[in-house]
Amino acid sequence: MKVSVLASGSEGNSTYLETKNHKILIDLGMNVKYIKEKLQELDILPEQIDLILITHVHKDHIGALDKFIKKYQLDVQYVIVSE
Repeated sequence: MKVSVLASGSEGNSTYLETKNHKILIDLGMNVKYIKEKLQELDILPEQIDLILITHVHKDHIGALDKFIKKYQLDVQYVIVSE
């Protein structure tokens, strides 16, 4: 398992989690460009993400969610833990 914090703070939160079977983003609070660059530093393409987990629906956790999904035309599952 691989875990990398991409951003943590009041401006945005995002964490990358990789298991044997999945490439997961937990929250997308930063902008799309920032998340793409951080994933590329890990040699991950945004198109490889197959699950997005949203912990709650505050802007610093979902700020880039819609644009990220549209830009990379991902077929992902949304899981919201709490609102």
